[in-house]
Parts: sequence; structure tokens; C-alpha cells
Amino acid sequence: MKWKKLGHVFVADRHREWMVTHAANPKAFRLDGDVYRIYFSSRDAGNRSHIGYLDLDLCKPDEILALSTDPVLSPGERGMFDDCGVIPCCIVKVQGRMALYYLGISLAVTVPASSFCGLAYLNDDFSQATRASPAPILERSETDPVSGGAAFVCFDEGQRIFHMWYESCSGWVASGTDLEARLEIKYATSLDGLQWRRSNVVSIPPREGFTYVSTPSVIHENGQFRMWFSHKVRGQYRIGYAESPDGLRWAVSTNREMDVSKNGWDNEAVEYPFVFTHEEEHYMLYNGNGYGKTGFGLAKLIVD
Repeated sequence: MKWKKLGHVFVADRHREWMVTHAANPKAFRLDGDVYRIYFSSRDAGNRSHIGYLDLDLCKPDEILALSTDPVLSPGERGMFDDCGVIPCCIVKVQGRMALYYLGISLAVTVPASSFCGLAYLNDDFSQATRASPAPILERSETDPVSGGAAFVCFDEGQRIFHMWYESCSGWVASGTDLEARLEIKYATSLDGLQWRRSNVVSIPPREGFTYVSTPSVIHENGQFRMWFSHKVRGQYRIGYAESPDGLRWAVSTNREMDVSKNGWDNEAVEYPFVFTHEEEHYMLYNGNGYGKTGFGLAKLIVD
């Protein structure tokens, strides 16, 4: 299997005051037929991330149908866990309402930043979101004492539980003159999508030459869980792949990774995958060079 890249969809270039640069962490939500709303994060002149969206017809990915005028969600009030930025993670029905799980960022002193997962509810036309709480849904804990980052959530109809795979920071290490987070992907469950049970199960750990494991995207089909995620190789992001029979034990497949292009906007890095199924075919939204500064693209899974 391999991914066929369908094109460069969007790059932010001062479209709005809050959309000056970056279109990072794109997430798809089906509106009707072939039309999807793609949520992403853009940065303002102060480098704070806001969540916006564009509407896209998958049959015409080079044509943008609509672009949000106002942010779906903006950074929180001063001192809150998300006062320096908000980034979309996934959209799931929670308590009968469409909920946006998001990553909240705040600056720190001894390390560059802290990040935690929050929850907001979308309004009826999915253009605005309201925080469920001013606090994150995943606080620091004994299993995650530093911070927790981007999460992917899905509801299991068979087991009647919510699954979550989330990036957890176990600490910071020196990398030259900078500090780099030690990230791994962990697992949690919930009965209501609000209160989460963390058992310290590591789904995808980092290893030598395979670091900064983050931003999981999971689908469940034919009795198997399939995950795409970001990881770094020699300082540059790549998109990895793993499979699991139960969502707990994962086998990483190194020959199914998505690679960079020979030239262009994603010739140095590919990261932040979001995989979704449309009309029995798999599509991926992803970022390229610069952590979303060059925007995002769309790819389709081709079975050889």
C-alpha cells in the first residue's frame, strides 16, 4: 500500500488577522456528500495559534469552497492552560453534541511550553466552539507528570467506551543549545468522553533514531486498529504506521511510512497526519515543511 499525494490544499498567508501564518494539524469533518470541513490552526502576528476552517470538496481538492472569517476557537484568557494557543485534535460526538478535542498551549519558564488536552462543543453549524470547561480534561498526573499533548478519540460501539491515544511528555532533554521534549503515545479510556482513565500504557514509545512520537490518528476496521503518527528521524518529521488487534499492543511497520516529496512544500518533512474514510477509501490530511508553515495537503491510499 502507498499514499498518492493529491495536491497542496492550503497555506495561510495573512488571510485574516488571526490567520497570518501556518495551517497546521488539519482535521476533517464531513458536512454533506463529498464536502468536508477541514479544521486547522493558524498563528497571528504574536505567534498564538487559533483554530479556523475551510470547506473542501474531495472531488475538487484544488478549490476552496469557504474559509472561516472568525476563529472557531481562540486562545484562552491570560493564565489559562491554553492562553498561548489552541490546536484541533479531533471531532467526536460526546453527550449527544459534536465535541472538538483540542490541544491548549501555554508558555513556561524552565522549558519552552506546556500543553494539555481540552474539550469544546461545536455550535449547530459547526463554525464556532465553546469550551466545556476552562480547565483541561487531562491534567498532570502520576502517569503524566510533565504534560499531555495532542489526542485522538473515537467511540467503540461494541465495547461502548471511548478510546483515546494521546502524546505524553515524559521530560525534556538538551538537544544542542535547545531543549527537546521526550514524547510518546499513551492510551486512555472513558465511559462518557469527559472523565478519562489513564493506565500508563505506552502504545508507541520512542527509540534510537525514532524520536518525538506524537499526533496519533486511528481508524478501526475489520477488527483491527490502524494508527498513523508523527515521529522524527535525524531531526525531521516523518509519518509512521502501526497496527494493533486491541488498541493496546502495537506493531510498528517501517515499510508503510509516508515519505517526503522530491521537491516543493513537503520535500523536507511530513507530519501531523489525519486519516479518514470516505466512500470506502482512505484519505490523509498532512503537513509538510515548517510544522504547518507551508500549509497542508491531501493524499489517498492506493492498494497495490
